[in-house]
Amino acid sequence: QESMQRLGVSFFDIVQCHDIEFGNLDQIVNETLPALQNMKDEGLIRNIGVTGLPLHIYTYVLEHSKIKLDVALSYCHYTLNDQSLLELMPLFEQHNLGVINASPLCMGLLTPSGGPDWHPAPPAL
Repeated sequence: QESMQRLGVSFFDIVQCHDIEFGNLDQIVNETLPALQNMKDEGLIRNIGVTGLPLHIYTYVLEHSKIKLDVALSYCHYTLNDQSLLELMPLFEQHNLGVINASPLCMGLLTPSGGPDWHPAPPAL
């Protein structure tokens, strides 16, 4: 609520658990998402989401969570060089999950300077 006061809002449209692959997915499913659902029930947030790079995290959360997700933000998996996000679209549709495609330029890979050294694309790209 302190953040809402600073921003001058009475609720958040979306609260997303960011880069969940760096946390414990069971903790996200069993603790974090239920806490966000409580906030949603109280009218403090309208939509619950998760973000991350590896696509398996979305399958895991959707199959293990009792909390309904509203949105997923995926990056670098629906670009000119990688359309693997399409494989999950039937699952997302089944769960009525909104999808945000982030980094359509693949984190700089498609720019003259190229992506960062740690970029997930194959070295040939």
